[in-house]
Amino acid sequence: MPFAACWINPADLWKGAGLLARWFRFPPSEIDGLEVDDFLSWCRLAAEQIKAENEAAR
Repeated sequence: MPFAACWINPADLWKGAGLLARWFRFPPSEIDGLEVDDFLSWCRLAAEQIKAENEAAR
């Protein structure tokens, strides 16, 4: 993906990094090393799992 095609709000980056650290227990160095596409894919996966867990708890 070209750099200009993807812009992420810095505040959202921190939220995503926190999500990956907490949900998947990714260390900061691993999060920092992710490509943007991989970072976003992991964030989507975490969001899907959290949503499914919340729905199952109802």
